[in-house]
Amino acid sequence: MTVFKHEWRQGFKSWLIWTLSIGALVVLINLIWPDMAESAQGWSEMFRNLGMFGDAFGLDQLDLGEFLDFYGLEVNNILGIGAALYAAITGINSLASEEGRHTAEFLFSHPVSRLRITLQKLLAVLTQVTTLHAAVLALSYLSIQAINEAVDLQLYLLFHIALWLMTVQIALLCFAVSSLLTQENIGLGIGAALLLYFFNLLANISEQLEMLKYLTPFAYADPTAVLAEGTLDLAVFLPQLAVCIGLAAAGLAIYSKRDLRA
Repeated sequence: MTVFKHEWRQGFKSWLIWTLSIGALVVLINLIWPDMAESAQGWSEMFRNLGMFGDAFGLDQLDLGEFLDFYGLEVNNILGIGAALYAAITGINSLASEEGRHTAEFLFSHPVSRLRITLQKLLAVLTQVTTLHAAVLALSYLSIQAINEAVDLQLYLLFHIALWLMTVQIALLCFAVSSLLTQENIGLGIGAALLLYFFNLLANISEQLEMLKYLTPFAYADPTAVLAEGTLDLAVFLPQLAVCIGLAAAGLAIYSKRDLRA
């Protein structure tokens, strides 16, 4: 597991910055809730009259006077987008960095199969994404306890699981793309994550574009899809996950055989 440990050492500072930044914002949202609870009672009615903007963010389906609905809306924008960007950047650079930094010749000259090395890199990406979510979840739960707010624990955990699955899917997709690149491309990873995010907004706005929800993991992790319905939309989730796993496997196969730039 030498490569796995090396990837963690290389990416630890980035992981720590993203984790603390996202975690601090989530904690802040929780801590200010007691001061906002009374005024939040009237927000839902106001947001129902926002038309297309309200539809995009599902404001007409959430009761922002309830803590968990308010939490879902805010955390989806902080942890959902933040973790998706982190997963995209980490995934897109995982394999391409070896050629971009001209370390491929050294790394792959060792008596270890290229497939084994790439599998360790993929495991490192997925572990980094998972531990980010675990750390933010722990910080979030502790801050909720600090304000003595009661939550439906099952629904709360389901929402966080949906966000984690979403970022795992984005990491797999960007890892597959990374197998085709010859140098790091952070912009491509960020662009892919944001494109998937806007697909979900468009699917919420227009019935004609509703089919876009089958192309983006943001659809099944949306708070209106999880908190309002109380379940994970498997019809959207399972096909997407299967496709991303298939793409990641194809990326592993391609990278294991193609000629690499020294």
